[in-house]
Amino acid sequence: MLARVLPAVTIIALLLARAYVSVRADAVPGGQLVAALLDVACVLAFGWLATVLVGAAMRALGERLARRTGDPQRLRRIRTQLSVFRTVATAVVWLIAGIVVMLLFPATRAIATTLSASAGLLTLVAGIAAQGTLGSLFAGIQIAFGDVVRIGDTVVIDEQRGVIEEIALTYVVVRLADDRHLVVPVTFFTTKSFENWSRKTAVTPPS
Repeated sequence: MLARVLPAVTIIALLLARAYVSVRADAVPGGQLVAALLDVACVLAFGWLATVLVGAAMRALGERLARRTGDPQRLRRIRTQLSVFRTVATAVVWLIAGIVVMLLFPATRAIATTLSASAGLLTLVAGIAAQGTLGSLFAGIQIAFGDVVRIGDTVVIDEQRGVIEEIALTYVVVRLADDRHLVVPVTFFTTKSFENWSRKTAVTPPS
């Protein structure tokens, strides 16, 4: 409960501080700098609040669907999709927060405008992003909707047996039989072969 309330309390405190600085700018040493820092802090606090709300919404939706779903296979699929949705939504929230922070400063806005006008640079950035972050993002979405692996599935990767414990934006965590955790790039499951022993039914592979 504290984790959900803390961002809202932080936002209220920052807004009050920002209002005070606006009213008593002459009484605050370095008033303009303090005001700028408070503006950035407010944007980041709103981003924090948004990520907390996204997480709470995903958990609530997952619990509601779990009560209405009696099929374990479908439940694992839903949990996987919600996990990917939460990761993507969180990334989008912080991307927007970063853009808003850049828009707060004229110098940063000018740089952003220059970069946007450079088609060649944008092409280069898009190419790098497509091979890296966006490639992982699309792989995560493919896993969520392609039903390749789901949270709770039993898999064998390079002769190591484990259970899918977490599916994030760029990686998948597999809990091995000896309680070690194997962190695998999410693109592994869309580009390489692996065994899924619970693809249709919950089956444990032989030792």
